[in-house]
Amino acid sequence: MVPKIQRVLGLLLVSALLAVSNRAVPAAALPGTDTEPTLALVGEVHRAASCSQEAVQDAVDAASDGDLVLVPAGHCTWTTPLAATPAVEINGKGITVQGAGIGQTVITDATGSAWRQTPFWIEGLEGHPFRITGFTFTGQPSAQGVIYVRGTCKDFRIDHCRFENLNGRSIMVSGPAYGVIDHCEFIQPHGQGVWVGDGRGNPPGSTSWEEEMSYGTADAVFIEDSTFIWGSGADGAVDCTDGGRYVFRHNVVQGIMVGNHGMDSRPRSCLQMEIYDNTFIPSSHDVYLAIQSRGGSAVVFNNAISGDVGVYRVSIGVTNYRSCCYAGAACTPYPNPPHGTCDGTNSLDGNTEPQAVYKGWPCKDQIGRGAQQNSEPFYEWNNTKNGADVDVTVYNNWIGCTDPKPSDHVQEGRDYFNDTEKPGYTPYVYPQPLTWELDLQGTPDNGAIHLDWTVHAYLPPITTWRIDYEGTLGHEPSPITGIVSPTRDYILPGLTNYTWYTVTLTVDTTPPLSDTVRVMPTDILVYLPAVLKGD
Repeated sequence: MVPKIQRVLGLLLVSALLAVSNRAVPAAALPGTDTEPTLALVGEVHRAASCSQEAVQDAVDAASDGDLVLVPAGHCTWTTPLAATPAVEINGKGITVQGAGIGQTVITDATGSAWRQTPFWIEGLEGHPFRITGFTFTGQPSAQGVIYVRGTCKDFRIDHCRFENLNGRSIMVSGPAYGVIDHCEFIQPHGQGVWVGDGRGNPPGSTSWEEEMSYGTADAVFIEDSTFIWGSGADGAVDCTDGGRYVFRHNVVQGIMVGNHGMDSRPRSCLQMEIYDNTFIPSSHDVYLAIQSRGGSAVVFNNAISGDVGVYRVSIGVTNYRSCCYAGAACTPYPNPPHGTCDGTNSLDGNTEPQAVYKGWPCKDQIGRGAQQNSEPFYEWNNTKNGADVDVTVYNNWIGCTDPKPSDHVQEGRDYFNDTEKPGYTPYVYPQPLTWELDLQGTPDNGAIHLDWTVHAYLPPITTWRIDYEGTLGHEPSPITGIVSPTRDYILPGLTNYTWYTVTLTVDTTPPLSDTVRVMPTDILVYLPAVLKGD
């Protein structure tokens, strides 16, 4: 007789092994969190009368947390005739503003250049997730971008938007706002794609620099599954300053670099970058750098770069402009007064003795520094150009920059490491859980699979579900179609026990939603409730 506790544990183990999701990590066990992702279900639907800024603002004002604002197709120009007033403002609400799709709802930015004059100004609030989706933006944005996000929201999403022929910045995120920018298209003649910073503290960014590093967690701005196509050189597909933290992954980049600014030209440097699994493709114009850093810490790995000698001449470049302020480096008068050269005499810096050797090292916020100025090296591994391995290059040892120079302050084996994985590092789950609009679960039964699912998106009433399964044929042939949109569970009967089935659930929306699970039906679990109840 097998003891009850052994039978129970064995059956629970079988239950866990028989239902396998395609998620990399279950939602309830995300690295760096102890709660499931905050994703609001759709509440009431508010339909803007048109795509005009007045109609959209009216619908936003009428919406409450969890509601959806639908903006119809059309071409509208948004302006800011009043000082310090955006075209549309979302203030602390956890709502979704959804256009009719890329190329359908087109907003031309004709806003001003003064403070808060931008098409979308969002004051995010923690616990109130918001989403902007389904728009095309074009025009002449200010330095604040087409979409400006600030505040404390930790779970915003900007997705399935196109930023086209803009002559400025597309998205600006000022922390500690965290979230995801995904499935967007940035097609620009010049300008900047996404800016990430954290303005807390004095000078701005100082609070973030005092907080712990957040590698491999949700505490960053994620930019993933997007395309960045530039027609000429510019400031960066992504830029980061003032204690910002971002993850850039699974993107395609052409004609532009990805990187940050350091304390040479900002109050504080960018703090933390995770750049991996991206593809950099050739362009028709020369691009000096593919991946660049002027301060802080980073992990850079699994990036594939291609191009001839003049395209991405330096694959991964790091530098420290404050090594050469005396020689005309880009040490600008902002902030005022400028920080000055790191040369062993500047009280901002570490000034390790003997100064004749270290020459001011570690410079404040330089490459290889992290929270509270502790050592947090830049790690690079498994990056290639045209299939060949590439390493970190220290650049800007220009003529006149001799004592000190960037390579005095930024050294391999101390401040950065080539071909070395960061100890203890695990990337955050991909795709970012905020993008999980459909979550399918499957439970095994005797000759059957019980399906149930959760939807975090708006479904028009006329949409229907489709179920496809791979495995021995059951009572219903695959695919099963015409399942009405309110349905949230389904039973697949007549299946073969101890056979793996791959089940995919799809709904035809724009963009389409789909999720897949793998489940093995079994009769073993039939008596599990009895075991749990009896002696």
